Amino acid sequence: MAKPRIPKQKQKKFALKHLKAIFDLATNPNINQEQKDNLTKLARKTAMKVRLRMPKQYKRRYCTHCYSYLTPDTKQRVRVRNKKVIILCKTCKKFTRIPIIKKKTKSRTKKLINKKPKT
Repeated sequence: MAKPRIPKQKQKKFALKHLKAIFDLATNPNINQEQKDNLTKLARKTAMKVRLRMPKQYKRRYCTHCYSYLTPDTKQRVRVRNKKVIILCKTCKKFTRIPIIKKKTKSRTKKLINKKPKT
C-alpha cells in the first residue's frame, strides 16, 4: 500500500518550523563556526526541497555567496552608505547590499478619500 502524501502547505509549515529550529541552534555560542556553516547549508537544502522562500530574517544571517553563517565582528563587517546597508563577508570577501526603504505613509490617500467634492 502506498504511503499517503502530505499536502504541500503542511510540508511548508513543517519546513518553516525546521528552519526556525536550525537557526535557533546556530545562534548558540557553544557551537563552532564550521558547524554553524553546516547548519546554514542544511537550512537552505530544507527550504529548496519544499520550494520555500527563505524568510528575510534568516536570509540575512548567512552569506549568499559562500553560505557561511555571519556572526557579528568575527565573520562580517556592516556599514551604512548611500541609503544601503553593506555587509562584507570576511570569508569570501564579497558584499551584500540591502537598500533602506522608508515606509510609505497613507495619510495622503486618506485626505484625498475624505475630501468632499465642491458643489
